[in-house]
Amino acid sequence: MDLITEFATYHKSEFWAHKGEVLRQNFVNKYTDEVILGLSQMEYNYAGNENTFCYRIQRELSCLSSMGNAFPAVFGVYVNLDHRVRLSRNLESMFGTDFDGALKYQKEQIVSLIKAGKEQDFRFIENSDINQQFKFKILSVYCPDIYFPVCTRPTAEAYCNALGIKFGSYSTMLDLVISLSTWARNNLPKDWSLYHAMSLSDWLWKENRFLKDTTGYADSVITRKTVNAETPAVYKPVASRAAPPKPVEKTDDDFKKMFPVGCRVRHSKFGEGNVVDISDGVITIKLSNGKEKELGIDFCIKNNLLEKK
Repeated sequence: MDLITEFATYHKSEFWAHKGEVLRQNFVNKYTDEVILGLSQMEYNYAGNENTFCYRIQRELSCLSSMGNAFPAVFGVYVNLDHRVRLSRNLESMFGTDFDGALKYQKEQIVSLIKAGKEQDFRFIENSDINQQFKFKILSVYCPDIYFPVCTRPTAEAYCNALGIKFGSYSTMLDLVISLSTWARNNLPKDWSLYHAMSLSDWLWKENRFLKDTTGYADSVITRKTVNAETPAVYKPVASRAAPPKPVEKTDDDFKKMFPVGCRVRHSKFGEGNVVDISDGVITIKLSNGKEKELGIDFCIKNNLLEKK
């Protein structure tokens, strides 16, 4: 019995494949281009909120492909537990403290990536500013018949080794992903999805077993034909890489006029307390239980999380 037949007989799970596809369809149907562009920061990526776009694509759809130990910064923009907005290094270098501009740019880049993925515009995908783990998670979710469901390079290389696909140090992550997809279509039963192919690859890798009677090579997807042998039109991304002019920002003095030191305030989550200090955009509140909490004041105001009593 060859390894593919052994896997199909004893390990191939239609239950998990079906469950994963149902979750994927529900996610894609909910997060259309229009919905993504309209996401607020609290709907996009907010620590502790399991209903955000980023939490759901990473955690809820982990059965389709794992992003590994991805840090919040891979999503570009995020809010930590103290309500402070944070940016990846790339977006911070472009937008500074213009968090709204950074979020708008990131959402536009996601929509552009989905479009490029469907049109197989490999050059745009390679040049996309989106973090690699996040990029290939998005592609595998929105274009499951084109992009092999793997998000990290070490795992992609391990799958290639298990399947007998050769690659070099110059092979990009996209080269590996497309080569894995091509291998699956050429070597596996027609009714197998790329999810089944990923499950086979994962099983071989973890069992330290290798296919020896198949061949493949991870050549450059930029110079070869696309998977569907159609040449997609080259288009520019929705958003320009140049950051827009920064809006006028409030100073600590402006915030202190709104919430003077000593005044009583109420936070929607942490309850009532007194303002102790405001500095560097952070408000320190002494709560009724005696503990002090530091919060990003601009974010609290914009999202109606803080009110003066």
